[in-house]
Amino acid sequence: MFHLDNSSGIHTMPTVQPKKSEIPLWFTSGGDKNPPSYPGVDWFNIVQAELLNLLTEAKITPNKDQFNQLAVAIKKMIADYAISHNGGVVNGEIVSTTMNAIRLKQTQKNISSIIRFDGDDLWFLFTNPNNPDGSFNELRPMGINAKTGDVRFSNNVSVKGKPVVKQGDYGLGANAISLTESPNFTTSSFIKIKAADLDLPELGSAELCGIQSTSRADDLAFQLFGTNNPQLAKRVFFRSYSKESGNSVLNEFITTENIQSYISQPAGMPQPYPATTPPAGWLKCNGAAFDKTRYPKLASVYPSGFLPDLRGEFIRGFDDDRGVDEGRVILTGQNQQIAAHKHVGGWGENIVNGGKAIFGSAITNKYYGSHSSDSDNRLFYTNDGTSDIDWPDINPNGLIGGENRPRNIAFLYIVKAE
Repeated sequence: MFHLDNSSGIHTMPTVQPKKSEIPLWFTSGGDKNPPSYPGVDWFNIVQAELLNLLTEAKITPNKDQFNQLAVAIKKMIADYAISHNGGVVNGEIVSTTMNAIRLKQTQKNISSIIRFDGDDLWFLFTNPNNPDGSFNELRPMGINAKTGDVRFSNNVSVKGKPVVKQGDYGLGANAISLTESPNFTTSSFIKIKAADLDLPELGSAELCGIQSTSRADDLAFQLFGTNNPQLAKRVFFRSYSKESGNSVLNEFITTENIQSYISQPAGMPQPYPATTPPAGWLKCNGAAFDKTRYPKLASVYPSGFLPDLRGEFIRGFDDDRGVDEGRVILTGQNQQIAAHKHVGGWGENIVNGGKAIFGSAITNKYYGSHSSDSDNRLFYTNDGTSDIDWPDINPNGLIGGENRPRNIAFLYIVKAE
């Protein structure tokens, strides 16, 4: 392709004359009283300008000795601006029937990015440098699961230039296993689960949050859970998982917050406590009802759903067929009692029926010995101990009251609930 190249041409394209017809006109050789058509200078100049501009757009220099430049220019522009496809459909959407759906070549960097479906995951991948037509490498920077929408990042992530996830965070890319060494690397993720699924019925519908570390190669996982639920404040749980045996039993880390819950004594055992508020995992022995669903272990020893009321009470050992406290049932109360007994008093001198009367003749004047024969040996008497008119200082203050009791110290009785 080449422009007009003789002495009849000029260096500046003449101004094109105004159009004379709104509809296309075609060439004719004349006849039927019509003269033959002639192109005129405007038509030749327009056609030449269109052809030269085509070469310019394709970055091809016109060459008078080459006769395929227009064909080369058209092919080059198709290659540069059109989407190459093989067996697909291009009609507003790009439909691919291969796993590598789209390959975007960057000619300056001599590298390609690939959008590829791998199972249920859509991955954004790269080829190695200087190999734009090759397969993708092991970087696998991002994947999206088509079923769950979960997004996976295999490398550092930044938002507005600030790193939010980088290698080494949350166990990603730890020194033990590098993310780039093997596809079977260890990954970590944030997880949540309902307490009911962790065999923690006392939490009801609460949820626990945690992290999970997973090994793709061995189908192993380690899960760590925690919650801000008031019933489990500052307590941390963990369990492991394997493909062969499933989830392990849920375990708990022993801390200063929960050590009381793991002291070796069963649920339901009452203990004296030197404060008015029981610690976590314990309840007051105040006769109150408790939630049998929330505290199943406690319900197994107190099936009535009520705790014993030990406020102001002493605990007595169950007789259990010994015969000392017969007829008792476990957890039953017992009123106070004074055993039958005798009091030995002064030695009277009156002779009754030929012998000495131990208490003298006290039948005449009640608590005195007989005035007729024993007025010099009055016998003692007892009252309720609350009056010291007749016998001052016989009972120190506080010794006598409304109950029978030994010396004691007040503690709050509490019971282990879990």
